[in-house]
Amino acid sequence: MTRRVLPLALILMLAGGTAVHAADVRLSYELNVGGMTAATAELRFTPDGQGDSGYHLISHLRTVGLAAIMVPFTSQAESSGQQVGTQSLPQQYRSDNVWRGIPRLVQLTYQPGSPPARVTVPTPAEEGRAPVSDDDASTSLDPLAATFALLHDQAAHPASSQLVFEGRRLYRLGL
Repeated sequence: MTRRVLPLALILMLAGGTAVHAADVRLSYELNVGGMTAATAELRFTPDGQGDSGYHLISHLRTVGLAAIMVPFTSQAESSGQQVGTQSLPQQYRSDNVWRGIPRLVQLTYQPGSPPARVTVPTPAEEGRAPVSDDDASTSLDPLAATFALLHDQAAHPASSQLVFEGRRLYRLGL
């Protein structure tokens, strides 16, 4: 399945390449359904002190109002790594969220040439999911790193996609 997301403002801001590394960038969004705000989201990019190639991304999402009563959800995720040319090299990813009252955690630690080390609570087996193979996990990026990679590469490849592993599921993210 391909998921097509991300507002044009984010694409334009991050597609500029190294210019985005000069300072913090913070974007805030509201998702409105039927004239009511259903969710809020914030994405923040900060340079990580590793020169122009380092990145640190933080996202906060939550349902609000009636949507929060029907489908309560909060999430905070962080990703850090290096951008070398058009290649994202993630180092760490962590996602903490609460889905319908149940706390969930994903932590991925990347080492070159091997699949990411994973901590997932609850485990895929506890949720009745088939585990993602090490081969698939090795060739994918975390959701924030994939977003960053796609936006960084948008000018050269406007119809690109990226394989994403978020600790439980494998999917393709496209612009």
